[in-house]
Amino acid sequence: MSATNTYDAVIVGAGISGAITAWELASNGYKVLLLEAGTPPNTRQFYINNFYANPNKYPESPYPGNSNAPSPDVANLADGSWNNPNKSYFVYAPGSRFYGSTYERLGGGTMWHWLGTCLRFNPNDFKLYSTYLSKSGLSNDSGIDWPIGYEDLEPWYESAEAAIGVAADVQDQQYTAGAPFRNGYQFPMPRINPSYLDQTLGSALDGWNIDDPDFQPPVPLNVRSTPQGRNSIGYDGRPPCMGNTNCVPICPIAAKYDATVHVKKALAAGVELQPESVAFNVLLDDPNNSNPKVTGIEYKRWDGTTGTAVGKVYFIATHAVETPKILLMSTSQLSGGVANKSGQVGKFLMDHNTQLSWALLPEGAAVYPFRGPLSTSGIEDLRDGPFRSTRGAFRIEIGNDGWNWPTAAPYSTVKYFVGGKGMYGKNLLNAVADDCSRQIRFASLVEPIPSPNNSVSVTTQYRDALGLPRPLINYRLEQYESDGLQAARNAALAIFKKLGATDSLNLLGVDIDPSMQGFVENCAKPEGFFGAGHTMGTHRMGDDPSNSVVDSYQRSHDHPNLFLIGCGSFPSVGTSNPTLTMTALVLRTADYVLGNWNDISA
Repeated sequence: MSATNTYDAVIVGAGISGAITAWELASNGYKVLLLEAGTPPNTRQFYINNFYANPNKYPESPYPGNSNAPSPDVANLADGSWNNPNKSYFVYAPGSRFYGSTYERLGGGTMWHWLGTCLRFNPNDFKLYSTYLSKSGLSNDSGIDWPIGYEDLEPWYESAEAAIGVAADVQDQQYTAGAPFRNGYQFPMPRINPSYLDQTLGSALDGWNIDDPDFQPPVPLNVRSTPQGRNSIGYDGRPPCMGNTNCVPICPIAAKYDATVHVKKALAAGVELQPESVAFNVLLDDPNNSNPKVTGIEYKRWDGTTGTAVGKVYFIATHAVETPKILLMSTSQLSGGVANKSGQVGKFLMDHNTQLSWALLPEGAAVYPFRGPLSTSGIEDLRDGPFRSTRGAFRIEIGNDGWNWPTAAPYSTVKYFVGGKGMYGKNLLNAVADDCSRQIRFASLVEPIPSPNNSVSVTTQYRDALGLPRPLINYRLEQYESDGLQAARNAALAIFKKLGATDSLNLLGVDIDPSMQGFVENCAKPEGFFGAGHTMGTHRMGDDPSNSVVDSYQRSHDHPNLFLIGCGSFPSVGTSNPTLTMTALVLRTADYVLGNWNDISA
């Protein structure tokens, strides 16, 4: 075991959280080591070539995996092998359900294939427990509010929007009471123009409300442009979006922000990036102390050698699955793992379980999907309300990609008309063109209830190529999510009826197979769900060290020089895609560390 040089800060994980933190510290004169389990970022063209060559266009398709730093893969979800530990990275506890989200372990992290949605949380998202759940009978003694509110994070949202480069219009986002933007505030860039599909749906739906008891009191719906981390004009040296359709899994021209932006800035500021180094053990000075300090992080290199990264302040920013895994593997000095006096590490695993609905508009009502970006607008009016006392809220993402996500259209469309209808030649061409021009797809991202039953732990029965334990997943839906998924499905059906569209859930023979995808058994009518790629929870923040892992600055309650940064800090998640809020928290944490360095590093 050989020790590395001593640094001011050691940061584990070169995704957006780690890269931004490294850049902030190095820009202020601190010596920073950035440890990365995977490879350093390769060239964009290298990944694009992989994408072109891969017959499967999954989110992971451009990014070569490696058994030394394995991660979950959509391919294992699609072929039904998600629950086979010999094929899938995740190991599932007996009785666990499907967890539908994946991530990358390489320089730049999962931001390589994010969609780019940059919504702020609503004010009530920070106080779900006290505002709704504590009054409903659904809550349990493990429910907590965030230790900060919207007003605390609002200036950091502005900083995050500048760091990422968010294109949006303030007026489009003025739909939530109590969430005002600073007077005169403008996003860094104008909004991405709504697609023709968005405009058509807006003309039909704006001001209309769903006539259903589940959506009372009436809430007028509106199609609103979505804040996005992609350029509408040139910004930060990157070009404007050209409308490519493969935002997921990779933007070919770097118009969409990804974490390599800040990896490069960190390296230019003097950060040392050490790739192919997998952290597995957090060392403490004296575990018998009430609050022992971290003295180093042990890692294994892909070549089989080991080392110890030594610093004064430590940050673990490795994803809401990998961070608790590292902490729980660190049992050589503490039983139960590091930063886990509360017993909460790995608990409250969450995702936005996603209900997909797709339909065919009437003949002559072409909206011309299959153009990029993949989504430019959504319906946000159902994200908050008194119904959150009994079921999850949701937002509706309007897809510009036709039925590609749920059915792999247009390929499945051709297959349907050839194999199912016996068409060929000009008739086939006309049929496919007409059908694809009228396809619409909604993805409703449903709010989960934080549950201690959903967790990440480790299993020593199954190990990776370096001999490290793999994640053990325990996941199931509560009635709160199931009812939210059912409400989302009902909303989609009501909107389809309003549009005169034909619901096409099984039009192409695409059955929702419980062995392949999530399946909601306790809905009034069973519905399938998909993962959103939004892994959250597992080291939640709070004021009380007995029921939370970090404080509002993401500082460990147990170890004063250890910070656990990322979406794992979320106590609850609302309906917003998490990246913008995570970035705001990271910038707030970095500012706190810089302002209190002497105290934290002493």
